[in-house]
Amino acid sequence: MTNRFTDLFVSRQHRFTLGVDSQIGANYLSTPVTKDGQHQLAEYEGYFRIDPDEFARFRDEPALAAEFVETCRRNRHRDRLIG
Repeated sequence: MTNRFTDLFVSRQHRFTLGVDSQIGANYLSTPVTKDGQHQLAEYEGYFRIDPDEFARFRDEPALAAEFVETCRRNRHRDRLIG
């Protein structure tokens, strides 16, 4: 059994991971997500599709991902959720 998600970059400071989804061949950003978007406790790890330019930008300058990550944590960007 192979792992669908392969992490390639981890930002502990900004609490996100970048990688590749081997099933669909897309880049992703993963981060803890709350279902209601308000509580601080994460309910699951969300995997969000990002394009190659976003992947490179967030990898090279992790602080640039902060707004996107926070929006994902609040359970927005559902249109980009993988799986």
